[in-house]
Amino acid sequence: MLPLSAIFESQILRIQQQLRQPYQPVGQPVLRPRGREVPLEAHGTRSGYKAYGCRCLRCKAAISEYSSRMRRQQREKVRAADRQKQIDFFGSMREAS
Repeated sequence: MLPLSAIFESQILRIQQQLRQPYQPVGQPVLRPRGREVPLEAHGTRSGYKAYGCRCLRCKAAISEYSSRMRRQQREKVRAADRQKQIDFFGSMREAS
């Protein structure tokens, strides 16, 4: 009889093949196209994705969250500048009248 962990691992492999996502056992270093081994503490971080070229699910989620946050901050910055332009424009019109 197979150990329980082997059964779960085979199920995970089957599910991930169906989802077409690469299987990466947790806790094992992964060699990436850049040829550098990804340290375990880098998994799930932006640097794991950028510096080491890791494309595990955790690193993809980290870069996605970071990118979303940066886009949101940029939008807020643009909106704040637009509001300030409107305040300046209408303020100058009030002073002129």
